Amino acid sequence: MTTQGPCNIAIIGVGGVGSWLMFQINDLIKHGQFSDGYRFYMYDDDEVVDKNIRYQYFRDHEIFDKKTDALAQHFGCPRIISNPTKVTNMATLNDFPILVSCVDNNSFREMFFKYVFSSSKVEYWLDLRSEGTTIFAQQKHPSLTLEQVMKTIDINNKASMSCQREWELKNHIIQQGNKIVSVIGSQWLLNHTRGVKPVRASYTATF
Repeated sequence: MTTQGPCNIAIIGVGGVGSWLMFQINDLIKHGQFSDGYRFYMYDDDEVVDKNIRYQYFRDHEIFDKKTDALAQHFGCPRIISNPTKVTNMATLNDFPILVSCVDNNSFREMFFKYVFSSSKVEYWLDLRSEGTTIFAQQKHPSLTLEQVMKTIDINNKASMSCQREWELKNHIIQQGNKIVSVIGSQWLLNHTRGVKPVRASYTATF
């Protein structure tokens, strides 16, 4: 039994983690697990490139398409909305009470954390990450502080990081961590919409 909307949810980043999260969300919508009031807005300005096909939820004919446009068209669900733009200012997300970060860089995470801990408008948030076989997920929880979540990132490292290890990609090795953490994120999101209090603040594992 899901709770009633309306509620706009922003998914920021639809690459290795975010594209599979959207796959899970679309499937859950089809099976009536999110009430009609929920709308999912995807934010990402990246285009699909050849290497993405190996580990993200995209197909060959979508190369050069904007990732958010490709997913929206593929799912064909009016409740999944494409925003092919990069979030550079969290104020653009003021109308979203639920935020999900699937980004691949610490610069955004720093901005994201400072926003969710300072804004009274944020009802719930998720942070999902993967690198090869290692995954990390955290969610809004009364035990978490800004200081604690900031310790989970290296703010001096501004480079983008793939959900796959570069040396493994070069050797044609694909890991499933990005898919695993997307499923965890979809369950936590479901729990929140169903009014289930979070049991744990974070989850990390290496498979």
